Amino acid sequence: MLLDTYVAVFLWIMALFGIITLAINVISTVIRPVKGRGVGYSIVITVEKDRDDIEGIIRWLILKDQAPGRGGTFNEIVVVDKGATDDTLRILSRLARQYPCLKVVKPEDLKGVLT
Repeated sequence: MLLDTYVAVFLWIMALFGIITLAINVISTVIRPVKGRGVGYSIVITVEKDRDDIEGIIRWLILKDQAPGRGGTFNEIVVVDKGATDDTLRILSRLARQYPCLKVVKPEDLKGVLT
């Protein structure tokens, strides 16, 4: 009888350990997705006359995402131009050549899509 109690306690402890391990693995996968598994998200930013800030914002996002331990959480940064008349598009074009994850969408690219 005493042996049955020890076996039952041991089995309950092992089951509890298995459930905790499963929960930790699921939570770590959700919180820190691994790049290359198809997990991640896209960042969409709209710009209009943002030449003073846009380069710093883009570089900060990319450097923050590539920080050690982050594993790369986003797939792309999409910047939608709302008709910038300053140097914003020139800056974005230069950054897009440097960072392949950056996509620039101009107003003419959206003709026929939104109407």
